[in-house]
Amino acid sequence: MKELNIGFIGTGLISLAHGLSVKSLINNPFFKDTSITLKKVADIDQKAIERFCNITGTKETTSNPMDIINDDSINVVYILTPTRYHKEFFLSAAEKGKHIFCEKPLAFTLSDIKEMIKARDRNNIFAQVGLVLRFCPIFWYIKRYIEDNKEALGKLLTTIMIDDQEWPIAGSTHVSDWRKDKTVAHAGCLFEHSIHDVDILEFLFGSMKNLFSKIRYVSPEAQAGLEDLAILNFEFQNGGTGVLTSIWHKIRRDFRHLELYFENGNIILQKYTGASFKSLKGKIKRKKIEISSSYREINNLYIESKNLPRLKTGAGIYTYENFAFIKSLIEETLPQPSLEIGLRAHEIVEAAYRSSNSRKLVDL
Repeated sequence: MKELNIGFIGTGLISLAHGLSVKSLINNPFFKDTSITLKKVADIDQKAIERFCNITGTKETTSNPMDIINDDSINVVYILTPTRYHKEFFLSAAEKGKHIFCEKPLAFTLSDIKEMIKARDRNNIFAQVGLVLRFCPIFWYIKRYIEDNKEALGKLLTTIMIDDQEWPIAGSTHVSDWRKDKTVAHAGCLFEHSIHDVDILEFLFGSMKNLFSKIRYVSPEAQAGLEDLAILNFEFQNGGTGVLTSIWHKIRRDFRHLELYFENGNIILQKYTGASFKSLKGKIKRKKIEISSSYREINNLYIESKNLPRLKTGAGIYTYENFAFIKSLIEETLPQPSLEIGLRAHEIVEAAYRSSNSRKLVDL
């Protein structure tokens, strides 16, 4: 029987989602020939460890992340720390031959990510990046709907995506106080949050070929060099165009809004949270099209199409993300999204900063 003994480095907010979803996969009949154990967790914050263990039931803990990496019984490491520490722990775990799940953003610089890719290849390990929107049933459904109605919709004209979230710091819905420290987070709403959005836009419509951006630092929290507004104008290789607006503000909310306009129709997604949406509607010429009014319906179609077992989805889309990672380790297939996909998302984000600083169009 194959054994996957998992160690978590970091027990903050995102770790709870991963911890609950990994726990839900233990003893799942789909993995009946594999023993899956969330064996040990590490964090320098004792209160965070206690909260994590109380919620997930994990027993073994340590305040030293290297205890996870140096534990020969652990063969899978989840890196769920603030961004600053991703590269350091990734390289150490890779040299020990451990398979790795690393949250986004992967690292501060493109050269750091390329070093991580070389370490993965040199040590013959599997690694997946936490670009979780690729596991959202709603985006899978929209992509499939566009493909199924390609002729009726016609060519893509433009996309409008708005991602607005309350500042993820102390006192907010997403308590991650480290994100107000540039030395730990590196950058703001575009880098730490909307890296998801540039990735999902390429997932839906293919590669971008150029962009022009405006990045702003408005609120007091942003004065440390953490942007709270980023507006990206871009063009896809297929000729379509788009605008992405990323915002951190002080409204208690976390929504994504997507509008797609084609030659003959449109599709509009309102107030998507990751687990619900207000509406998904569209039009082809003068006729309204019934897409779906039910997240549950879309979720069920996703499960059926992906041939997924029925999963406890208390951790939402993170359950699908972790299922894919664990399945790839068992089957010894390349995990997706790969580090290369993560690198591509970083390349777009870095190009946006260059464009804003130079006030010039950047070729991707």
